[in-house]
Amino acid sequence: MPHGEEWLRKVVIISVVAMCSFAGVAATAFLLNRPAPASIAGAEAVPVAGRPGVAHVFLRIDNGAEPDRLLSAASPEAESISFAGRRSGRDSYAIPANSSPSLSADGLYLVATGVEGPLDEGRLIPISLEFERAGTAATRARVGPPTDPHAAHRAAGGSGVGGSNPPRLGLEVSPGAEGSWTVTVRTENFTFDQSTENPVHVPGHGHAHLYLDGLKLRRMYSGTASIGALPPGRHTIEVTLNTNTHSPFMNGGEPVVAHKVVEVR
Repeated sequence: MPHGEEWLRKVVIISVVAMCSFAGVAATAFLLNRPAPASIAGAEAVPVAGRPGVAHVFLRIDNGAEPDRLLSAASPEAESISFAGRRSGRDSYAIPANSSPSLSADGLYLVATGVEGPLDEGRLIPISLEFERAGTAATRARVGPPTDPHAAHRAAGGSGVGGSNPPRLGLEVSPGAEGSWTVTVRTENFTFDQSTENPVHVPGHGHAHLYLDGLKLRRMYSGTASIGALPPGRHTIEVTLNTNTHSPFMNGGEPVVAHKVVEVR
């Protein structure tokens, strides 16, 4: 091969290698910039007594550094899965950045109907959640013992602890760093206690539950908490006061609760 052709061949090879390297770096950057798929943990399907093929599904969502929205749920072994509980009926539910909210009996949860086959304890039911940014996340919910069909209603505030001197609650929400929000609660006739393995009811003592659009974000064992960045739109932040044994405090037959609406542009 003449010297000129050999030189040209080397230039072409070097150029191709450089282009491939650049493409690899670009692809890696693209993947790194994509939101990490949300993960699901602790999924449990609880059959509803007296309603064959119906189960309440509870689980935890672990979200990454970007805010997201939960859109829907499905299972190949159920006719349908819908949202129920606190503030259900929305088109989607905001998931804050860097958060681990839960679908729980005292907040938003799932109801699976038309589940095929017997709901025997220990059975695993495939469940998938669809997110606006992260796409689909899948898990399997383990079937537990049946529950009273009114248990979720009671957990959401259908029964609780009253008294002649019930706690009072105020709520402040202010913007924080990098799109986060700072939640501050003001209480009267109430003392925050820390979590213990064997909680004991003490009048006027307990903790708070923090919700976002009905989705339970966490328990609060002090008067402040932080919520990660939220997707655009109007969001309702809600706090309730609960006893050490997790029953809601009541005042005049209604749960002790405070709300604030925030607008994210």
